[in-house]
Amino acid sequence: MRCEHAGEMMSARLDGRLSGAESEVLDSHLAACSKCRAEWRALLSVDQFLASPPLSPAPGYLRSRVMARVERRQWARRVAVGGAALALGTVVLAMLTLAPVLLGLTNAGSALNTLLIVGGEAVAQAAALIGTAARTGAVLLRAFALPTAGFAVCAMIAAAFLTALWIGTLHRLRVAQ
Repeated sequence: MRCEHAGEMMSARLDGRLSGAESEVLDSHLAACSKCRAEWRALLSVDQFLASPPLSPAPGYLRSRVMARVERRQWARRVAVGGAALALGTVVLAMLTLAPVLLGLTNAGSALNTLLIVGGEAVAQAAALIGTAARTGAVLLRAFALPTAGFAVCAMIAAAFLTALWIGTLHRLRVAQ
C-alpha cells in the first residue's frame, strides 16, 4: 500500500467509512510505516481536540450588548413594518377615494376626442356639450369631489395620527423591556 492511499484511508476511518478488511490493511501499513504512524497520531489528536474543544465563558458585558442590539433590530423591524402597513393603507384609501373622479375625467376626454373627429357641425355641438359638462362638473365638484377630497384629507390625517400612535406604542414596549 502506498502512503497516499493510507492517508485517504485514515480520513475514512476517522469519518467511520472504513470496512473491517480495509481497517486491517491500514493497521498493517501503520505497523510497518513510521511516517504514516506519526501522521495517524497527529490526526487522532486533532480529531479529539475538535470533538471536545475547551470552552471559556463569554465576558458578562457581551451578553447584554448582543441582546440590546437584537432588541433594537427587532424594534426597528416592527416600526418599519407597521409604518409601511399604515402608509400603504393611506395610499390605498386615497386611491379609492379619488378613483371615481379620475375615471370620470378620462371618459370625458375620450368623448371630446370623438366629437372633434366627426366634423364641423359636431364642433358646435361639442361646444354646447362642453358648456353643459362644465356646469355639470361644477355641480358634481361641489356635491361630490370636494367632500371626497375633504374625506381623503381627514383619512390621511387619521393615518398620520395612527402611525404616530404605533411608533409611540413600540417605543414604550422597547423601553419596558
